[in-house]
Amino acid sequence: MRDLQVPGNAAAVGQQYNVASDRYISFDGLVKALAEAAGVEANIVHYDPKAVALQKGEGFPFRTEHFMASVDKAKRELGWNPTHKILDDIPELVEAYKSAGYLDADVDFSVDDKILEAIGHKVPALA
Repeated sequence: MRDLQVPGNAAAVGQQYNVASDRYISFDGLVKALAEAAGVEANIVHYDPKAVALQKGEGFPFRTEHFMASVDKAKRELGWNPTHKILDDIPELVEAYKSAGYLDADVDFSVDDKILEAIGHKVPALA
């Protein structure tokens, strides 16, 4: 392995690199792992974005195809290697999220409700 070549590496200037885990995980897999660490049940609903009339910039960025963020370029050009695995780090990340009070924060789910209503999905009332 080469030494990390970021500072002073002219080839790295102006480039973009994905620096994350080198293990691929789907959005569904990530949601399930986060829900498990948070002690809640994940209720994942897939839908056709054409069935919902969202305005530009409204809602979570939606991709209708699978995609991967690869760290191969950072490994190859910078000599960088990941030292963490996202699934191993999730419990600590969720605990930090909880400690900061974010898990109990009020969240505007109006766009989610609009999507679910448009596809005829009934959401159970929160207790």
